[in-house]
Amino acid sequence: MPMKRPLIQRIRLLLGSLFHIISSIKDRARGFIIEETIEAEIGYVRLRGRPDSYKIVGNKLIIVERKSSKKPRPGVWISDLMQATAYSIILLHKNRDKVKDVELEMHYRDGTHKYKVKPENVHMLLKVIDDIIEIKKHGILPIALRGEKKCSKCPFREICFNIDSHNTIKISDIYETGSWLASEKRIVEK
Repeated sequence: MPMKRPLIQRIRLLLGSLFHIISSIKDRARGFIIEETIEAEIGYVRLRGRPDSYKIVGNKLIIVERKSSKKPRPGVWISDLMQATAYSIILLHKNRDKVKDVELEMHYRDGTHKYKVKPENVHMLLKVIDDIIEIKKHGILPIALRGEKKCSKCPFREICFNIDSHNTIKISDIYETGSWLASEKRIVEK
């Protein structure tokens, strides 16, 4: 939707871009591959993305993702973990003979969190991929999770809430794709 972003949001985007540029210079000096588009066909799904940086050291794959937001206490945001896990699957698929271990480094503006890719992360990502396939197949967008604090600064708030006013189906009457994520806000390292 063509909508001009508020000035504060444009400033945050600019600062986030600067954060990524400065960090990528440091990563390149440490031997990381920077912002390379990666993709792999796994079964009937093609995964594609651009990790901020990654490198293979011995039999260990290190993937770095940078976020200009604050990190949750404790852990990492679930969406960030799913993004990095998808990158790990792509890179493992391409380097399955070399890589035995994967470490994710999630860099937030207020700290770094290292995370090992675990089977439960891959399982969750596969559920997300299945949901995306269902959404694409049926052309139905999931009902957004909304809240006053979350939605108060969104430039699409009025449009989004207006869509709901025309909806005749009660949310409680249907199973919604991705609804299993509603209770998941972050992943906490165990």
